[in-house]
Amino acid sequence: MRAIGALGRCQQHCAPGAEYGLHAQHLARQAARQAVQHRIKAVAALAGLAIVAPALAAPQLQRDVTGPISVYSETGTSNPLNTTTSVTWPAAGFAVRGLRISATAQSIALGTYGQDLLVRVTPPSGSAFDVQLLPLVEGYATVTGAQRLVALPAAIVAGTTAGTWSFRFSDTFADGSASTVPEARIVSASFWLEDQAPTPPSPGETLSLSETQTLTRSGTLSAGQQAWYQLDLASAPTVDAARFLEVVSSGALDSAVALYNASGMLRGSDDQNGPADGAALSFGAGSGTQLGDATDEQPRGQGQAGDLASGAHYVLITPAVPSLDENFVTQGGRFSGGAFSLSVRTGAAPVPAPTLAGPAAALGVLGAAGGAPGVRTATGAVTATGAAGVAWFSFALGSAVSDAASAWVDLDTLGSTLPAPPLGTPNDTVLALYRSSGRLVAVNDEGDALAALGVSALSFGDTTPARSSPGAGVAPGDGRDGTLVAGTYYAGVTGYPGVVGQGRFGMAAGGGASGTARLNARFGGLSAGCGASDVAGAGQSIGADGEVTADDIIVFIGWFVTADARADVSRAGQQAGSDGEFTADDIIVFISRFIAGC
Repeated sequence: MRAIGALGRCQQHCAPGAEYGLHAQHLARQAARQAVQHRIKAVAALAGLAIVAPALAAPQLQRDVTGPISVYSETGTSNPLNTTTSVTWPAAGFAVRGLRISATAQSIALGTYGQDLLVRVTPPSGSAFDVQLLPLVEGYATVTGAQRLVALPAAIVAGTTAGTWSFRFSDTFADGSASTVPEARIVSASFWLEDQAPTPPSPGETLSLSETQTLTRSGTLSAGQQAWYQLDLASAPTVDAARFLEVVSSGALDSAVALYNASGMLRGSDDQNGPADGAALSFGAGSGTQLGDATDEQPRGQGQAGDLASGAHYVLITPAVPSLDENFVTQGGRFSGGAFSLSVRTGAAPVPAPTLAGPAAALGVLGAAGGAPGVRTATGAVTATGAAGVAWFSFALGSAVSDAASAWVDLDTLGSTLPAPPLGTPNDTVLALYRSSGRLVAVNDEGDALAALGVSALSFGDTTPARSSPGAGVAPGDGRDGTLVAGTYYAGVTGYPGVVGQGRFGMAAGGGASGTARLNARFGGLSAGCGASDVAGAGQSIGADGEVTADDIIVFIGWFVTADARADVSRAGQQAGSDGEFTADDIIVFISRFIAGC
């Protein structure tokens, strides 16, 4: 199979981190344009926040914001450095159905992509939604995005559009040395409210999928032809819900598939990860099964394309090398035609925890008497290729790590011993942190791009005063990667370049060196607690309180009966860890820890 830009590189246009490496780090979402009749225009040329009301020219009402706005990365948590710009619109005088956006941006961090820039739109009703600002642009200096028209969610259309609208810009991937360093600068952006919305394609068939169902359709396409199917999903395929949606094409047709949501946003596309010349998309938690050939770049369904909402979506199948744009603007692929089979399936997918690098790789509950600083360290072997090429480590937090709590956790790979990969440096690692659900929290390649290359580092919680750097190549600890909630975490380390996916602990070695990876978990402001069964405080409030009481049991049983991932604390035979199942083993392990007390 051939790789064709975003189609060949990764499966989606959307959320942070489906692929990671020096030249292949990112994902993408939306861009395009469509004619309009009525509009309210707000032009943002951004950073100073003075709002000017210019002369009106019917049927437009315009608001300007002047000055450049710096945009910072957000990888799983909100970055307080990203600012919000607001405009106030009066009553439109017509039925508002869509929002049109155009933007011009300049890159700052080396390697940042245009498709990483998002704007969170919050209307007067408070029903916020995200829109990608720019089209599929990988490295760029200055780029102006084509206008795109997105359908407003039904709750907004049904409510009032008069009042204050806010627009918050962010970048979904950390290319810079820290989240305190800007990734890009918004030079200008324009927003219109309109009476138009993208028109969905006319599907050949509507497929209604229950929570667990597989539907297969077949047909024949010629070069340039397209076949559309509407999918009505009964439940949302997400990592946290441990549910998946997978779309796989096979047959003689060398095919590409794409999925759009009902607003016309391109959520995923692929042309090379299905069987033979087929394609595959995996959403949510992923099934964990092999979808394509073992030699494919992403052969297993690991939720690489991110989460989806329930409701209507549209799937396109066409010969390979199509043109795909936002708002359902597509052109059939130019490859030869042939017969195809298209399989669409949904289901539950409990996510088993990764296999740790060894007994010492379970670092336990981080904390020390009186919240004193501490460090825990473990090592594990890594190899050059495959999921088995990752060294996995785990730790638990009895309470949240945040600036407000004056608690911090800093992770780094100092002390790893890896030979230099081709065109690389020795001891060059990639570090990714996941929740116990398998959801990606943060990923880092270089701990400090201005210092020695190779070491990876993440910093959470307390922002000031900064912790001293533990060694060359690691920036001082300053909470640049956000906050962490209480719970269990898994950290994966592999040699550069690594592949990092969103769901199912989707991390694999990418052809780097084999050797020994080391994880250092440094922490402070966390009490020693009472072990992993200290999960609740008085009144069943969530979080450790330094005691083990009936509150802890009540909260745990509540998690267990609702199949909450936090109650998945044991593998078969009462071995600590998680296996995606809720059995008596989980209860036995929890009660044993509870009896052990403080």
